[in-house]
Amino acid sequence: TWLVTVVHHETIDWVRHREGRHRVRMPSGLSPLQNQIFKYVFDERRSHVEAYELIRQHGTGDFGFSDFLREVAETYHVVEHALGKAATHYLPGPPVLTEGTGATVEDEIIAAERAGQLNAALQVLPPDERLAIQLFIVDDVGADRVARIVGWPNAKAVYNRVYRALQVLRKELERAGVDRTDQ
Repeated sequence: TWLVTVVHHETIDWVRHREGRHRVRMPSGLSPLQNQIFKYVFDERRSHVEAYELIRQHGTGDFGFSDFLREVAETYHVVEHALGKAATHYLPGPPVLTEGTGATVEDEIIAAERAGQLNAALQVLPPDERLAIQLFIVDDVGADRVARIVGWPNAKAVYNRVYRALQVLRKELERAGVDRTDQ
């Protein structure tokens, strides 16, 4: 078992070294603002709030945060349409637009910061556990199917590893200053 694990990890390291990290290429058809959003969010992996502040600092446009979030959502839509959903799988995802809910700009900024903190906490986990959480918790895929997709032995392994991964996420979020009572 030990030797199999060592060989498995060495093979993964070799493939990563040979092929490098997969980068998303900028699709055609983006506006100048969407090009900047792509640069900051997709290439530099910055949060939506950071991208908003950087674009505003460079004086590219005078627009509100809600307008910016609509542009971010449209950028995600164009990228997913051109390159497929797999291109945005490990990114924080498009913002949830809150039309008519009475959310203020401050609420939207806080929600975007929380999404960034959650994404940072998720980066602590190995890729297979992030995928398992996405499938099992978010997408509501059955544990047997998740085990087959991720390559784990059975559904019990999914329950155990996802439970442990969620504990790690809670600790990381607490370390980042996110309290369980925060919405």
